[in-house]
Amino acid sequence: MLITIIIVVVVLVVIIGAVLVVVAGIRKSKNLTEDPLAERLAEYSQRGETVSLEQIELAQPFSERVVMPFMRRLGEISTRFTPQNVLENTRKKLELAGNPGRMDASTFMILHFVAAVFLGGLIFVISLFSTTYTLPIKILIITVFTVLGYFLPDLLLKSKIDRR
Repeated sequence: MLITIIIVVVVLVVIIGAVLVVVAGIRKSKNLTEDPLAERLAEYSQRGETVSLEQIELAQPFSERVVMPFMRRLGEISTRFTPQNVLENTRKKLELAGNPGRMDASTFMILHFVAAVFLGGLIFVISLFSTTYTLPIKILIITVFTVLGYFLPDLLLKSKIDRR
């Protein structure tokens, strides 16, 4: 019983983290400049307030301070293993969609894995509490939703391209 509780807690933490990353990745930008920190610094200097750079940085949303830099770092790592033509095609698709969320191609590629882990983990947690299906059926359902999660960012991007 204790092992099950630990597994559920770990999966919930992973799911919450994945949700934060997906939300930050899909979220639309609101006319932000390339460097939000520089924009905030200019805003504070116009007001005449004296604040430290740390206070300005902490005034940024959590997604801009933590989630997006983490996603960018994972994207940089994934770039080493991704063929250049795949990155170039993804870059073109992002441009056609209007670059939602100000993402680069490598960050968008990481969204595939985050969405797959999120949907697969969510169905896994739900299956822990379900007694109506047998284990092989549960594994099949989890696998289907994990694969669906992997292709979900591409489907959403295609939808944005078609609407634009």
